[in-house]
Amino acid sequence: MQQVRGKDRRFLEAPGQLLPAARAALLWIALVTGVVGVVFGQAGENSGRPLDGAATQVAVRGWAPNRIVTSGAVTHEQPMEGWFTTSAGAAHATLEVLLSTEDADWADAARPSVVLTLGVDGQPSGDLVVTGRERPFRELIGPIGEGRHRWTLRWHKTASPQPRGKVTVREVRITPDRSGLAAHAPRIFGRLAADKQRAVMATSDVPLLLLGRATGEDFEYTAVFSNEDGGTGLLPSLLMRQYGRTSDIERVCRVQGSRCEFQGANHKTREYGGSLEGAHPLLRVATDNNNFTDAIGDASRGLRFSLAPQPFPEQGPRGRVLDREGWISAIANAEMQREVTELMGFIGKRKIESPGDAATLALSDLRNYIGIEAHVDAAKEVAWRVGARAAGQWYWSDHGVARERERGSGWPRTGVELPPRAVADAVCVECCGEGTTLTVTEFRAWAFDAAAMPRPDGTRMREAVAVRSGTPFIRVFKP
Repeated sequence: MQQVRGKDRRFLEAPGQLLPAARAALLWIALVTGVVGVVFGQAGENSGRPLDGAATQVAVRGWAPNRIVTSGAVTHEQPMEGWFTTSAGAAHATLEVLLSTEDADWADAARPSVVLTLGVDGQPSGDLVVTGRERPFRELIGPIGEGRHRWTLRWHKTASPQPRGKVTVREVRITPDRSGLAAHAPRIFGRLAADKQRAVMATSDVPLLLLGRATGEDFEYTAVFSNEDGGTGLLPSLLMRQYGRTSDIERVCRVQGSRCEFQGANHKTREYGGSLEGAHPLLRVATDNNNFTDAIGDASRGLRFSLAPQPFPEQGPRGRVLDREGWISAIANAEMQREVTELMGFIGKRKIESPGDAATLALSDLRNYIGIEAHVDAAKEVAWRVGARAAGQWYWSDHGVARERERGSGWPRTGVELPPRAVADAVCVECCGEGTTLTVTEFRAWAFDAAAMPRPDGTRMREAVAVRSGTPFIRVFKP
């Protein structure tokens, strides 16, 4: 992959950045001639036989129907491979696949993951951290030119915490980027341990999803991590109260024409001065709260993540992506099960209180919470909180501590802790100051299932409702 140093780079002159008219002409020719195709091969390193099993045909813009591989496996000894061809010119594509393994469990410190490497045409594209239970991976490929291309999934023998085993592969699918979001998607290199050798993100704070949006020549990217070892992550109960999650959502970079900026240490916006891979910035996670540096050092050190960008939620807080991608919450909760805090005064204490106690501020298992999202209009001095009722008793997002209450207008997501196995039957918003008022314009609440994934909303409301102190806004909740 060609790399271009800072002053020589032109973000908008990368392969595949065709003018709209030229792109449309090529697409028309491709569709008329039909000289396009995607073909998958047999699992195994050197075999060219087609995969067994039924195939679903999916017509995709400019490419022939995609074949979905119904099953396969990668072991520490045998990779899996396939082929795809395209005559649509240089372009980006997404490889989507469902992966699972019985040989790893993200909640088990002794065997948290298996790491696979996706290769394209013999070159490493990105690393995939398989945490046990089946979940989707969406990997960015490209830009790639016309011709036949080979992809491989193989065991990362140096970075994988599990040296041996099997990863089950289902539903491999390759589709071209139709959104345009892939144009400048960053390549993210994983954080390294203090010795600059060990890949931390095979066991903690793994990047799970990349969000992107584009307006003209303005591209913005945000990453979702399983957790953050530093920053607010040192007080995971605070993460839960402030955001209703223990996963970490961080701004990565923004590309505007020929200029790029990224989120550096201490959440400072910095001008990008590093190398490019095509038109893709190269950034390494540099801090334990998932901020970045453009000085990536030796790219072969640690893990490389090439995530295909997915759209932001259409409206509301960005945490809504966890409703769409519920598996993220399950992975984040599993990480909390095994981690201990490094904050002074709490060193060695588990991040999750077990058994959970709804009377304390300590973090509990995610399955003990009711998630609540409320859009509130209020004067900045108005304090308010949300609550959930179980067995006739109300439990509050602030745990009865005044400093933990929301103030003024906002659209927060938070969690209300219940006793283990308690079932909520009502939720509410309450004004906490005498003589104060606020207006709720949108309200949602949900429980979590046995896998710690969010259930469908137990209640939802979209209308303006005035709330006065002493008279909380209460909604029936059906988990």
